[in-house]
Amino acid sequence: MEKKHSAKQIWESTAAEENHLPEDVSDRMWTGIDRRFRKHRQRRALKISSLLILIPVLGLLLTKWNRLPIDTASPLVYQTGLQRDTAQLPDGTLVYLDANSKLVVSADFGEKMRQVKFGGHAYFDVAKDKKKPFVIDAVDFSVQVLGTSFYLSSRPSEQKVELVEGKVKVQKGGEPQYLLAGEVWEYSAKEGEQCYLMASSQQTFSFQGEEFSAVIAHLEQRYHKTIKYPQELKTRKVSGAFNGDLRAILKIIGFPFDLSIQHMDEHEIILK
Repeated sequence: MEKKHSAKQIWESTAAEENHLPEDVSDRMWTGIDRRFRKHRQRRALKISSLLILIPVLGLLLTKWNRLPIDTASPLVYQTGLQRDTAQLPDGTLVYLDANSKLVVSADFGEKMRQVKFGGHAYFDVAKDKKKPFVIDAVDFSVQVLGTSFYLSSRPSEQKVELVEGKVKVQKGGEPQYLLAGEVWEYSAKEGEQCYLMASSQQTFSFQGEEFSAVIAHLEQRYHKTIKYPQELKTRKVSGAFNGDLRAILKIIGFPFDLSIQHMDEHEIILK
């Protein structure tokens, strides 16, 4: 194996072979070159020392970073614009979202409970699971169910739960309200919390010789609607058992007085 020669040895051998320069000139040139080599070696040694110090520090930082908890789970978000959409949740629950609605499903959904946040209007068809309650954080109130179907409105202008099937618990600050199928929970700043029947709810009412005005007032309270009728019928008597939704009951009650429904919307009914 060939021996490696120092820079000075290479220089001297070359100078000896060429031998064109005076000795004092050759010494001065070597002194300059040797000085440059020394500076280069010092800079290189400094870089290596810095690198040797930096490597353990980087290793320590990487070890500490790797020990930090990494949250890989993230919630599911369903949001609609002007169009309606349907969301199927991991447990099989179906949510039919109306326009301008947002549903956020928690990252740990289904582990101990089924937690979601909702704003807007939607129809929920919740999969049954007695061990894992389905809880909706509807901004200013909450709804808890085990397995049921209902309409939910959670907007600044409307807070309402309309229960189609099953049983739900609605909580807004005070005592919880329990709804059965066909019932509605609603909150407004003017009237506070109210529970009443859906217009489509099948119910049975029995009246024995009660005045027409009292019967209508009872229906208005149970269904949370304004019912207008000819005032000359106020003192007429109503007797009998009536079964059906609100439209069917009004039709039966009004038949002896030749009354029919002329107008019916979410808030008002007109009999003539």
